[in-house]
Amino acid sequence: MSLIINEFAQEVNLKPDSAYSRLDKVNQCFCGKTCEEILSSLERLALQVQEKWVQEAITSMKSANPLGLKLFLKIGSRAMLIDKDKKPQWVPSKLEDVSDEMVAKCLARSFTDDDDWLPLQLPSRSNRTDVFASKL
Repeated sequence: MSLIINEFAQEVNLKPDSAYSRLDKVNQCFCGKTCEEILSSLERLALQVQEKWVQEAITSMKSANPLGLKLFLKIGSRAMLIDKDKKPQWVPSKLEDVSDEMVAKCLARSFTDDDDWLPLQLPSRSNRTDVFASKL
């Protein structure tokens, strides 16, 4: 099988500004286990190379909610909440001021403890199997 694949494989010429051309650098920077490690890796890379994406990533991380960044790293949230004037006043204001206990507290909170939270109520399903019968 490998011989057949290799017979048709082609070397790809990447553009210098292609995301694929910087994939190793991205992986190197974002492999950190903490936001601080990731930011430090980006800042070290910024001293070595003058690439726009590195500065944009640093600026983005520094302008984001520090607690949100740590939660993003833990739970993969993609939402970033900012004030409408685009000048958020985060509390705490720096990554190093967000303790692991603060993150753990956010992750430990049960939605059932929130009076405004109502669990999703789904209607019961029909046990009819003929609805989904195969047409083959």
